[in-house]
Formats: sequence, structure tokens, C-alpha cells
Amino acid sequence: MGTISLTLPSDGDTIEAADVNNPFNTIANTINGGIDSNNVTDGGLTPADLVSGTGSSWAWQSWTPSYTNFTIGNGTVNFAKYIQIGKTVFFTWKATLGTTTSMTDAVVVSLPVTVSAQFNFDVSPLIGHAGYHDASSGNFYPLILIYRTTGTGFGIGAIQSSGTYGVYNGITSAAVPVAVGTGDIIHATGFYEAA
Repeated sequence: MGTISLTLPSDGDTIEAADVNNPFNTIANTINGGIDSNNVTDGGLTPADLVSGTGSSWAWQSWTPSYTNFTIGNGTVNFAKYIQIGKTVFFTWKATLGTTTSMTDAVVVSLPVTVSAQFNFDVSPLIGHAGYHDASSGNFYPLILIYRTTGTGFGIGAIQSSGTYGVYNGITSAAVPVAVGTGDIIHATGFYEAA
């Protein structure tokens, strides 16, 4: 993006059309070429400065996650999408399991953008929620998403009924929250701070 410079006239100078047209053309070309991080300082815009409306031009992007202890096999990743607004990343991921899909202990799904270092602490922080639909029984199991420094992604945690309150019962696996089956669906949604 070009730099805009103006030569201001002095008293008594003759002003030609080009003296006016050239700077204005430079300004128009700069603005029409797009305003980006090269000419807007960090923090120079706030959400309140953005145009209100549907935001239809702010399309969510696709990403291809990597997996720990999860093989999609002939299942389908229905979508893996995210949008980053400033340092906040929103994401959603959905998979339908197939006959050759396998899950073992502590499934982790990688995230689309590097996570802020503040999430790297012993107690895994909650970053969203998920659901597991068991196709054979029709049951739906609510789950939680926790950030896993091992695998640097989200783990899908099961909640076990125990006493008065639900208790976190570890990361999903081949038998948690239920035995993996063809047609089962996992859908996860969350948000976090980017590095």
C-alpha cells in the first residue's frame, strides 16, 4: 500500500488541476486498495468501529485438524470451521463416525490458531461444549471441551452422574461416554484467546 504525501501550496502559488488531482487520486487508490495492518496500527480499530449488520463478508474459514487417539477412517468430518476476530477465535467441528472410525484413550483435536500461553497450566481450562449422539440408542450426551497442552488441541470431556452434581469423568475414548458406533455424531463448539 502506497504512502500518501501532499505538497501544500504557499501564498501566491499557481494551483494547477494536477496539483489537486494527483494527491486525491493517490488517496482514492489507497482506500480502494484496502486498508490493512500496514496502515492501521494495532488497537487502532475496536469492534464498535466496525460496520454493523449481518457481517456476510466475514466468512468462517475451514481448517484441517490433526488428531491424537482418533482415526476418522471412513467416517466424515462434516465441518471444521473457525473465525478469528482480533485475538478471539471461535470454532466449531462436527464428525459422523463410520465403520472404521476408531477412538482410544484421551482423544484430542487440534485447534486452528495457536492458543495463548495463559492456557498452559495444570488445570485444563474449559473452552467450550460438545455433544455426542449415539445413533443406536438415540441418546444424546452433553460433553465439555477442555484445552489440552498435550496435542495442543481440545479434548472432549465426559460428565458422569455422581451424587447431586455432574462430575468430569475424563476425556472421551472408545467407551466414554458410550461405545463408539457407526453413525454416531460428535459436535464441538468453543472459543479461546489466540497467542
